[in-house]
Amino acid sequence: MGMDRERARRVVYLIIYALPFVFSFLVAYYLLGMSEIDITSTRYLLSSLAQCEAAILAIVVSLSLIAIQLATSSYSHKLIDVFFKTLEFWIMIYIYVFSIVLTLLTLRFVNLYPERVVALWTAVCCILGVFCFFWLIPYTCRMLDLLRPETIVNNLIKRAKNSKDSEIVKKALSNIFALISGSLSKYEYETAVNGLRSVREVVEQIDDADLHFWVYWQVHRLKEQVIAAGDEELILELTSIMKKIGKALADKQNRMTDIILLWLGDLWGEAVRYRRVWALLMTAETAGELGKTEYLRDYAIKLLNKFKNDCEKLGLNELTKVIDNYLKDLFKLDESRQSGQ
Repeated sequence: MGMDRERARRVVYLIIYALPFVFSFLVAYYLLGMSEIDITSTRYLLSSLAQCEAAILAIVVSLSLIAIQLATSSYSHKLIDVFFKTLEFWIMIYIYVFSIVLTLLTLRFVNLYPERVVALWTAVCCILGVFCFFWLIPYTCRMLDLLRPETIVNNLIKRAKNSKDSEIVKKALSNIFALISGSLSKYEYETAVNGLRSVREVVEQIDDADLHFWVYWQVHRLKEQVIAAGDEELILELTSIMKKIGKALADKQNRMTDIILLWLGDLWGEAVRYRRVWALLMTAETAGELGKTEYLRDYAIKLLNKFKNDCEKLGLNELTKVIDNYLKDLFKLDESRQSGQ
């Protein structure tokens, strides 16, 4: 279903992008068939064409900048970089500027060349003018699509996945975290979930401990907002990211792994404060999963025992049983390790 929708979307975009070329061809067929021209009319035509193109360019760029400003102010000004790296935006500016300059040059030399040459260049200017006008259709569609948070996230995630430079990955992820934070403040939880899911996909590909630690601090800043929101998917994605970072660091026996478990303890405290049972469950599950790594087992057992005591005080009997099962699994792993030695 998703593939069919994506394929249909590509077909629609292909048709939209073909429109400027089709209309330009039709105008070219008509104009290049003309054998005679009037110099006065030609000068008037070229002058009007240059003025119209300049006016359209000014209006479109102004409206685009206003739309970009409104979009970025809703989430984060860091996202302005995403819009200004859009290919269609710069193509639109370049073709309009080129068309205006060519039209003015043709107007300047209209009395210096034979009529056939003037007719040819006038036709070229008109064809280019028609192309510029109809290019506004795909440009507008692209800009409207780019203003959607999902599109912004997809563009940033592609940039992060396709780069091996940690600084580029940091910049892309920093923009995504800014979008997530803005979405949470506007109660747009679906956008925030998509952002966290994208971060998780990037974390799966990261092999740099320093970059893992940097992501940890970015996620750490979102902790209170996510718990306050109380959305189950948000909490699931947040703990999933920490689980992957913790496992990656534990495999390398990195000392920073302990900080992940400390973070889980803080997350548990926030979840208790807001009485988020789902957050308590996901926190306990993450601690149980990380505890399966020998390097983290002792600390995870201490943490789960604390969680169990808190649940007993809060009267959360079902959650107490779940945590007790996690503890039993970890004790079995510890016993099998000792018996193997």
